Amino acid sequence: FKLFRRAAKMADVVIAGNEYLAGHARRFCRNVYILPTGLDIKAFEKVKTYNNDNKIRLVWIGSRITLRYLEGIKDVLEDTGKQNPNVVLRIIADEFFDLNNMAVEKKTWSLNSEAEDLMQCDIGLAPLPDDRYTQGKCGFKILQYFAAGLPAIASPVGVNVDFIRNSRAGALAQTKQQWRDEIANMIQNASLRSQLGQNARRFAEQFDLAVLARQFCSIIKSNI
Repeated sequence: FKLFRRAAKMADVVIAGNEYLAGHARRFCRNVYILPTGLDIKAFEKVKTYNNDNKIRLVWIGSRITLRYLEGIKDVLEDTGKQNPNVVLRIIADEFFDLNNMAVEKKTWSLNSEAEDLMQCDIGLAPLPDDRYTQGKCGFKILQYFAAGLPAIASPVGVNVDFIRNSRAGALAQTKQQWRDEIANMIQNASLRSQLGQNARRFAEQFDLAVLARQFCSIIKSNI
């Protein structure tokens, strides 16, 4: 933390990814802006791939470092698989796990294929524990789901709360029973998934790299 404090004190401007991080920076720098993480929306517009196998795909995207967050709702997924044999879990990452009651599709992450791999799915999952580290996360996973036109179910941690509520494109789940209920609700309601997916896509447009790049340039120019 001493390194962060020193850097923030020396900086003319600090740009933080969310309010939680900005709050830490304001202790040491008067000039703090919030600029969320962005993504290339156009990469998702080019994909026109659909599955016709009557499967409903839950999806999680991340890395081996954060895979433990998904493992935290393993028993929820097992219960879901018991009750819904047509449901599949897709993991897009560099490490995977298996389930006893649900088929797991293992997709090695690639920048070239992530948009297609996501858009073939139906419901995005974003479980998180609530601690100081996760409160600082910037919700990029949810934005990826939204850009792919997917509704998301997320833990009410940090910016997840704002993204889900402001987008009207998903649900928040804190307890394991809430996770079971929200997943079941979306599985059983195709029209709900469709409406939430449309809301998701519209919400994600404000996080396009082109939009955020203009904001970034404006911040820099105003502080020269």
